[in-house]
Amino acid sequence: MEDLVELRIVSVLFADLVGFTALSESRDPEEVRELLSRYFDVCRDLVERYGGTVEKFIGDAVMAVWGAPVAQEDDAERAVRAALDLVQVVSDLGKEVRAPELAARAGVLTGTAAVSLGAKGQGMVAGDLVNTASRIQTQSQPGTVLVGESTKRASEAAIAYEPAGTHELKGKAEPVPLYRALRVVAGRGGLLKSERLEAPFVGRDRELRLVKEVFHASTEDRRAHLVQVTGIAGIGKSRLAWEFFKYMDGLRSGYFWHRGRCLAYGQGVTYFALAEMVRGRAGILEAEDRDSALAKLQATVDQYVADPADRRFVLPRLAHLIGLEERTAPDKQDLFAAWRLFLERLSEQSPVLMVFEDMQWADPSLLEFITYLMEWSRAFPLFVVSLVRPDSAAAGLAATTRNATLIHLEPLPPLAMDKLLTGLVPGLPAPLVERIRGRAEGIPLYAVETVRMLLDRGLLVEEGSAYRPDWADRDPGGAGDAPGPDRSSPRRHVARGAAAGPGRFGAGQDVHPSGADCRLRPGGGGAPADPGLPGGQGGPLGPGRSPFSRAGPVRVPPGPGAYGGLRNAGQTGAPDEASGRGHVPRARLEPRD
Repeated sequence: MEDLVELRIVSVLFADLVGFTALSESRDPEEVRELLSRYFDVCRDLVERYGGTVEKFIGDAVMAVWGAPVAQEDDAERAVRAALDLVQVVSDLGKEVRAPELAARAGVLTGTAAVSLGAKGQGMVAGDLVNTASRIQTQSQPGTVLVGESTKRASEAAIAYEPAGTHELKGKAEPVPLYRALRVVAGRGGLLKSERLEAPFVGRDRELRLVKEVFHASTEDRRAHLVQVTGIAGIGKSRLAWEFFKYMDGLRSGYFWHRGRCLAYGQGVTYFALAEMVRGRAGILEAEDRDSALAKLQATVDQYVADPADRRFVLPRLAHLIGLEERTAPDKQDLFAAWRLFLERLSEQSPVLMVFEDMQWADPSLLEFITYLMEWSRAFPLFVVSLVRPDSAAAGLAATTRNATLIHLEPLPPLAMDKLLTGLVPGLPAPLVERIRGRAEGIPLYAVETVRMLLDRGLLVEEGSAYRPDWADRDPGGAGDAPGPDRSSPRRHVARGAAAGPGRFGAGQDVHPSGADCRLRPGGGGAPADPGLPGGQGGPLGPGRSPFSRAGPVRVPPGPGAYGGLRNAGQTGAPDEASGRGHVPRARLEPRD
């Protein structure tokens, strides 16, 4: 009996290795076979993680399909995400086997193809689309991904592209416009995409890869794991978490994502971060009345906790956690047991991810609960990420926790800082890049905020695809310049935000991008004059003002959390778009400044 064939919209990915032939000539055949086998395994794992199907391997090339046998609305986006990951993984593999010249190139095209409904593997998809996708791949440079116009249109909400020109493709009467995929800039479908410029993610590829690998190992082994990311303020801890969220949101498999932020002051802050997570899971709004909040919490417990006795134990203690009930437990261990039981029941359905931000402000009792959770729930897929500064008590959490991985972020090297700046504002003059880099001292947040300030003030002007300075004809000002990062200052409020990524400040805080005294006013003292940046001798900002200074402190109103609405996040269920307290992957809220 012949397989049924129907026309479907699919996305086809072709990728092959560059430099493999030369490598195979200089290596032992057994070593080459092992390398190729690893490459095939990596390809298959990546494609399947992103919901695709490997159609066939041809030599050192792979063909994969999205949209067959099962179609999803974001198939094109998933295919491009997989292609970007693939070229990065091959680059890392080349470095690992001491073959830096080894690279992958990929092409992705979306359109109509003939799909054999009963086929598996080779022969599943056929048509001109497949041939064209293969030819697009041959136009790619090593380490790059090219896509057709249809793929770009279907995925540009979440993927950044740049034109790659028109290309003569065999079998096509007219030149075909192609686009180079640069990076993922949002969750699926443009979720949480920033309206502002987002700097490229540079210098942290190894750290991000480690977080991914540890997560997948945790879920496959069904073991709890803690990843602690330490680094000084502004170094990029929140940006690393944002990149991890974007990666997770593109995967096929389900998960429960939660995010909570520790507060430095205020009442009821002991377990504030954990309470944020529970509110988000239940979809409870910031100022929701008690009866409505209790009803939502009850429905959430009923949904995830099957045993009636467990429900009776968990519900009042979760209500106490989020401030809906008075203390109902005889001691702290009783509360811990209920909270742990709720998280374990969640993890029995899908892996649970918990991102704790600003852990330098964490109360010792919250640290005690995380340690308790990692010990007692070690046989459940609970993945905890702690973002913390190194000079705090919470920085020692990984050392006392079972199954923990410690990642310390160092300042970015000069080449990475240059890549960050030129990727953020292409065409930035080299002298200005050098000065901003020198002032930032490897702290990405300071470099990005300097550029954003110059753009906001009209001191950098976009011309075509590049930018040029425009302050020569402004009124001269006095001395003052961009202060570099003061690692000893306790008042670097801005550094609680996401370095080089979607910014975040605490509700109602006075913030100042310089990290200096947030009440700096025009006319105050400044750093030694530097004519190379606005605000130096002859600069346009006025006496004593740096590129970071403003007319006064910026008062940030309460709003959604880091990543713009990622405040109380989960994977499934309907979002509450007005508050950011719904389940994140379908909430569409803007990143906070």
